[in-house]
Amino acid sequence: MTVPAVNPVNRYTGNNTSATYAFQFLLPDPAQLLVMKYDPSAGTFVPLALNTDYTIAAAGINNPAGGNIVLSAGNLAAGVQLVLIRAIPADQNTSIRSQGDFFPYVHENQFDRQVMQLQQALEALSRCIQIPPNIDPVGFSTQLPPNTDGLGGQFLIVNADGSGISTISAPGGFLKNTFVSAGDTYQLATTDDVLFVDSTGSPTTLLLPDATTCAGELFRIKRTTPAGGSAHVITVTPFGSQTVDAAAGSFNLNGVNTFLTLESDGSNWWKF
Repeated sequence: MTVPAVNPVNRYTGNNTSATYAFQFLLPDPAQLLVMKYDPSAGTFVPLALNTDYTIAAAGINNPAGGNIVLSAGNLAAGVQLVLIRAIPADQNTSIRSQGDFFPYVHENQFDRQVMQLQQALEALSRCIQIPPNIDPVGFSTQLPPNTDGLGGQFLIVNADGSGISTISAPGGFLKNTFVSAGDTYQLATTDDVLFVDSTGSPTTLLLPDATTCAGELFRIKRTTPAGGSAHVITVTPFGSQTVDAAAGSFNLNGVNTFLTLESDGSNWWKF
């Protein structure tokens, strides 16, 4: 049997009118089909089980044109996505010995399996982020920075010297809002972006992190309470002996609806 040059994956979006979906590639074994549902509202993939969540017609097995699955629960709900992927294990279980019997179908089946495994690898590779062919990978590291674990809301960027990839705090529409209550003493963290600070009736204090550990970090601080009077004071305190706009010590954020941006230069803080 020949193996057509096809993409071993099919994707569908439900409209609540059909429970039958085609896989348009050769499938040697029903167990080698991976079927998943993706619900955009939940943001999760759910793998489906053969003969429990779906069935495969026998005519679709070892058919170069593919076949169909039927969802046991009925029509695929509107907006829910269905993904069908051929998933042949990356192994080789055929033993061919010198001076042994020669059965052409055994060899062809193994050749077919290798081609299908290669098609799977190429399909997965096509979904990966790749550098363009004009970039020499010897001079550009595609390894992610070691500190990416837990840095939600960060962007990956190319280093200034073009040698690889680093992270930067997300600007624009990906900012995290933090609400600080009146009377709190709040320690700012690099996971903070925009802070709405209340000090109605009770002074509130913001503690800046060590500027040497977060170069380029931006904090946007919005006062949401009336100005004036000790009962409404918002105090911003730098770390240790570090300065803000070259001035040592704490300062107060005054004025109705005052807005302030602070940025670390790797040593101290600056107002904008």
